[in-house]
Amino acid sequence: MVAGVVLAVAVGLAAMLGVSLVDVASAQSYEYDLAIEQTDEPDPVVAGENVTYTLTVTNRSTTAFGSVEITDDL
Repeated sequence: MVAGVVLAVAVGLAAMLGVSLVDVASAQSYEYDLAIEQTDEPDPVVAGENVTYTLTVTNRSTTAFGSVEITDDL
C-alpha cells in the first residue's frame, strides 16, 4: 500500500466522522525485501545417498525483522 493512499483514506474517514485528522490513528508502511536461496549437497545427488539442503535468508531492506519463520516442505 502506498503511503499517500493511507493518508487519503484517513482524511476521507475523518471528514465522514466529523473529527479532525489528529483523532485518526496513523499507519506506517514498511518495505520488505527478503532473498531466499536453497542449495543442496552433494550435487548431483546419487540415489540412496543422503542429501543436505541449506536455506540462506538475506534481508535486503533497511527494515529489521523479528520472528521470521521459513518453512520448506519437501
